Amino acid sequence: MSFTILEPTAPPASAERRLAPRLDTLAGKTVALIDGWGRHTGEGDHMYPLLDDIQRRLVAEHGVKECLWYPKESIAKGLWQPRLTELIARADAAIVGEAI
Repeated sequence: MSFTILEPTAPPASAERRLAPRLDTLAGKTVALIDGWGRHTGEGDHMYPLLDDIQRRLVAEHGVKECLWYPKESIAKGLWQPRLTELIARADAAIVGEAI
């Protein structure tokens, strides 16, 4: 008796992906904080108290100039395109809250 095993997955769309280069320093930089829970109504009023702490530490310990909050509609959706365009124009780096 013999068996044939089929691989049902497709090959990767791109054979090579590269990460963005790391910043030399965070001092003087603007960092975007992306809050995936979508319940952000004002600075510090959100579902991620951890992001609030990260924001304070980025400024106090790493000299970050500014943190920008970008709430998403929900964890299941991407950042709304106009907000993403703004983030790209204004921020030097970003932290996505869903992964922490």
